[in-house]
Amino acid sequence: MPDTVIWDGTSVDNNIATAGNYIGAAAAASGDTAVFPAMAAQATHDVAGSDNSAVLQAATFIEEMNFLNFGSRGTYLKMDTDLLDFRGRGARSFLNIVNCAELRILSGAVASSGYSYGMHLISTSCTLLTVDLARTTGSPASASLGIAALGGESAAFTSMLFASGYVTVGTAVTCTTCDITGGVVNYGSDVTTMNVSGGTVRIFDNNPTTLNLLGGTCYYNSVDIPTKINVYAGATLNLTEDLRAKALVIDLYGGTIICSYGQLATSTVVIMGGGTIRIA
Repeated sequence: MPDTVIWDGTSVDNNIATAGNYIGAAAAASGDTAVFPAMAAQATHDVAGSDNSAVLQAATFIEEMNFLNFGSRGTYLKMDTDLLDFRGRGARSFLNIVNCAELRILSGAVASSGYSYGMHLISTSCTLLTVDLARTTGSPASASLGIAALGGESAAFTSMLFASGYVTVGTAVTCTTCDITGGVVNYGSDVTTMNVSGGTVRIFDNNPTTLNLLGGTCYYNSVDIPTKINVYAGATLNLTEDLRAKALVIDLYGGTIICSYGQLATSTVVIMGGGTIRIA
């Protein structure tokens, strides 16, 4: 019968697999759910980095007002969990998540001194990632997440949704569909389809195959180009931060393209339903 285990960090080794770190002295077994409840940040309670992926957890919950740190730059905390619901506020987290059907990052932290992001995430074979760092009451709007954003890292998701916070996607992230509705996103990987309906996006390397701009602002700073960019009313495509030549193919249904003089000379822009091309 699957159980729910609750971390209290009362053992001395900070190891996620140590039974003494849980209420009732029983660590999670395969099929169980692990809960990390509200807890003040104390080194004696933090969860050390380790490979715990042999335990196939049904779910993992890091609850609101949990201020513990998870893993380290040298050793990420690796977990195999069908669901991860993260609402923690620790100053830094390093997570390696595998075989996860739904991964929800719904709170976060501002990057602390000596660290690149409030949370660092890598993954293998995950289906859906939802990021809404400012969703939980009191979570700072400048909370940051790096997805395979440090040297030599990689991650894989079928779909990603970014709604708020500062998110950096490195250059080795595999993804089919990325939806961006808010926040500030720096994106450096290939993706089959990117849909932007809000927020600010900077594409700094690689490219979406299809880029649909439905709202918000997209700065296109990569030399690699999409097969098609569709710009709709309410959206802005800004090309002024990178002046390298790009033979873009753009269908303009509305919205605004901002470019420098002559920058679109090798591009194809088809006016489908209006819109504005502005020389900055």
